[in-house]
Amino acid sequence: MSSDRGRNWLRENGDLFAFHRDERLMLAGEPPHDVLLVWDGLLKIVLPHVEGGQPVAGLSGHDDLLGETGVINDLPRSASVVALGPGHAWRLRAAAFRAGYAESDDVRQLVNETYRRRQEHADHRQLALGHEVPQRLRMMLLHWASRFGRTTSAGLEVRGLTQTDIASAISSSPKHVEATLRAMRESGVLRTGRRWYAIPDPDRFLG
Repeated sequence: MSSDRGRNWLRENGDLFAFHRDERLMLAGEPPHDVLLVWDGLLKIVLPHVEGGQPVAGLSGHDDLLGETGVINDLPRSASVVALGPGHAWRLRAAAFRAGYAESDDVRQLVNETYRRRQEHADHRQLALGHEVPQRLRMMLLHWASRFGRTTSAGLEVRGLTQTDIASAISSSPKHVEATLRAMRESGVLRTGRRWYAIPDPDRFLG
């Protein structure tokens, strides 16, 4: 796929670096200095402060491109990016990425794929928000596990999210999320621990 070639181009021209839990890799409102291509680890996309809160707009992980919109259009960052755990990413300076975007069909295809993935996530989240919190939570937990989870003895597992992050991402309260997670644990369809959850049987998770 040409988008894969676009990722390879970015890896060849960028610098690999390590990040750590709670590290802020991009800040909303700052100039677009660079783009990132995630290799491993999980990150959350956080919107600017709204009445003191920090809404979680989504998650990013392996092979996701971040920061390209601001770089291409020379606009300030529209959101912050915060690491939910340790990981690695490639960083490419804005000028180099703009040159690659102008010259390479593969890089442009990668950008188009990035936009498509974001739209699919936005559509899925909008669909989930049309349901009551228990079903909304199940839909988003399964969506994240399918995209970012790894298979373990506990099931399809996602690490890094707190209950506060989950509540923000599904537009609910931490208290409501806590009660719903407890009910799912008691029914055996979900396992949880500190900053992780696992779905033992994804095919039956939505009921």
